[in-house]
Amino acid sequence: MYFVINFFDGNRGYFSFQNKKLEYQSLVEVEKNLKIKNQQLKEENEALTTKINLEFIDEIYRKKFLVGKKGEKLIIIK
Repeated sequence: MYFVINFFDGNRGYFSFQNKKLEYQSLVEVEKNLKIKNQQLKEENEALTTKINLEFIDEIYRKKFLVGKKGEKLIIIK
């Protein structure tokens, strides 16, 4: 009876295993999202430093200061 109870409810039991499995899956998702965000930040950093992308700088400028050319319509999509 002791072995059966520990199999299901112990520190290394079945229920503990299921909880750890769910926690692992959520951490894998967090890691995936962080890798995507890191890649985006690397690309933005590269566009601002080594390979200067004027269109990207213009986009940041327009977003930050809400400026546009005369007669230009600004559409903000979120």
